Amino acid sequence: MLPYPARECYRVTVCLLLIMLWSAHTSADEELPRHALACIKGGNPSRGTASPNAIAVTALSFSRDSQFLVGSRANGQIVVWDSTKRKTIETTTVDQACWTSRVFFRSPGHTFLATRGRELSSWTIEGDKLTRISGSQIVRDSKFFERADEFRSECLALSISKDDRFAAFGFDVALGKIGGAPSPTLKVLDLRSGEPTKIDDETANRIGSHKVPSVAFAPDCKVLAYAHASGPKSTGGGVFFFSLSDAPSPAALPFRGGIPCTVDFSADGLQVAAGGGDLVAHFLHPEELSQKNNLYVWNYQTQAVIFQQNHPGVVSSISFSPDGRTLVSASNEQVVRIWDISLGKQLAELKGHRSSVRVVAVSPDGKLLASGSTDSSIMVWSMQSILQNGANTP
Repeated sequence: MLPYPARECYRVTVCLLLIMLWSAHTSADEELPRHALACIKGGNPSRGTASPNAIAVTALSFSRDSQFLVGSRANGQIVVWDSTKRKTIETTTVDQACWTSRVFFRSPGHTFLATRGRELSSWTIEGDKLTRISGSQIVRDSKFFERADEFRSECLALSISKDDRFAAFGFDVALGKIGGAPSPTLKVLDLRSGEPTKIDDETANRIGSHKVPSVAFAPDCKVLAYAHASGPKSTGGGVFFFSLSDAPSPAALPFRGGIPCTVDFSADGLQVAAGGGDLVAHFLHPEELSQKNNLYVWNYQTQAVIFQQNHPGVVSSISFSPDGRTLVSASNEQVVRIWDISLGKQLAELKGHRSSVRVVAVSPDGKLLASGSTDSSIMVWSMQSILQNGANTP
């Protein structure tokens, strides 16, 4: 047996080696993947939430000047990342029992709206501080929700028009009853007056109590697009339009790849895209999906299909580049895919998340791409590097 001083020296040496190995392993785990600028990890173990979905990233939004990225997680966390400083400047938690959260920047400035359950709040970023604007429960104050006690719905989608006049919301299930009929799961709020915009009877009857998982305003702010499970011509779903002017709403676009989950307009308003799929078939009958396209881009004026793909997995989120040439998609895979619309092919796939990717967003200046996963991570990528490289990440 070694003498006491030698035994102690041996133990110290072993401990130091273990610490060095652990540090090297940790550094390797935290090494950013190619093209990535930041990885913002999250979660709030102190809440003791059992479900992994409690820390899933639910929404991402860039400020109109591309300086700030705001992300929300299902456990109520709001994260603010500064692109000029390349760091997270604020993380806060909205105190609410419901899980689902959505965020979206207003224009101009650094103010954004956030939903939490059935609550809408307004926040502003000043320097390195995130401040909730007092008295900003716009929805409740404007009687946006009728008979709030009857509601059992959570907000699935949020979008704000470019002129900052309207905010649109998509909900999970019927919002209670108004006049004996279910209140539609699509809501539009006039941000200037604080009053809801009337949903016409045809739209309300079409939507019924079905969920609206995605909404997007056209850049001219005259039309709202929304994804809905009740599609035209007996298809699985469709992209529908709601006119915010006296003009009639454009005809719906059929989505033949299952249930549409996400919709987006290109910045010039010339294209509209949608993605989705059939989650049940994806797991139980994958052979049935081999001939089904579940990612589409249409010419908004002619409604002609200009791009379609049989996307792996169920598409959960899409985002156009500012020039409208590329489309970014997320799905229940662990990768982010980037597509060239005119060539009809994939340009790159980004790997770094350890679970399903739920949401993606391209910055207004086109330099950054953000992606959020059910593993709580938010990745920020260099869009310029990706497009210049023009190849799949290893």
